[in-house]
Amino acid sequence: MGMANIVSGLFGGMIVGGGMSGTAANDAAGARTQLSTVTSSVFVGLTLVYLLPLFRNLPEAVLGAIVVHAVAHLVDLRELKYYAKLRTGSIWAALAALLGVLQMGILKGLIFAVGLTLIALMHKLSSPQDSVLGRLKGSENFVDVVRYQEAEQIPGLLIFRPNGIVFFANANRVHNRLRELVKAAEKPLRAVIVNLKASPEIDVTCLEMLDQLRKELRDSGIPLYFARVADPVRDLFDRSGFLKDLDGRLFRGVDVAVAAFLGSAQPRAQPRSA
Repeated sequence: MGMANIVSGLFGGMIVGGGMSGTAANDAAGARTQLSTVTSSVFVGLTLVYLLPLFRNLPEAVLGAIVVHAVAHLVDLRELKYYAKLRTGSIWAALAALLGVLQMGILKGLIFAVGLTLIALMHKLSSPQDSVLGRLKGSENFVDVVRYQEAEQIPGLLIFRPNGIVFFANANRVHNRLRELVKAAEKPLRAVIVNLKASPEIDVTCLEMLDQLRKELRDSGIPLYFARVADPVRDLFDRSGFLKDLDGRLFRGVDVAVAAFLGSAQPRAQPRSA
């Protein structure tokens, strides 16, 4: 801690202290500069020399009350309400950080909160949401049919969009979800379009999943189309030979892929960008 104070002093930083309650009391008192630590040190010294008999016999509960009062200023209920209003997960992360710091101290509490956040992040990435797309009347815009009830699905066509990055942790889940949608289709499917807008990159596991999906659909007589494929993903398709297996069914946008499916435009593969 002494070394930290030396380095902090060399760069004009705040003096480092080790106690959260002391820092909270300092902040609650309105401290804004390094002079606050000097001032508090002077008054502590004067208290020890001249006023110690007045404080010596005070019960520890009084000190506890002072600490609780100081730490209470660190709890910003308005901020917590704001987090809860925006996203439920944010409020739980904030409460975990708060309780962790109060129970284990600043460093261990923050490490605990960061660990929980990473676990929650991995869980979210491994369970991505997805959308089945339909076309809005009188336009070439394709939107989630659940969110937009007026969107119409094209008969015989399934347009699927993972709403998150597809990688090794969720590739099987995405594959199973597509199987469910193909099986649950009201009318026999004649094609499936996968919109990879949310996946600027994919890994080898995801590539193998897509190739397996293509083979399964091919065996059922259903061609697989791709739309909104980023250049790095297209390059991976090309290097692996997967692009050749698609037989040109890779398009810049969902509208172009749908037009190719409907036969209103000549199928044209996405050109390689410079």
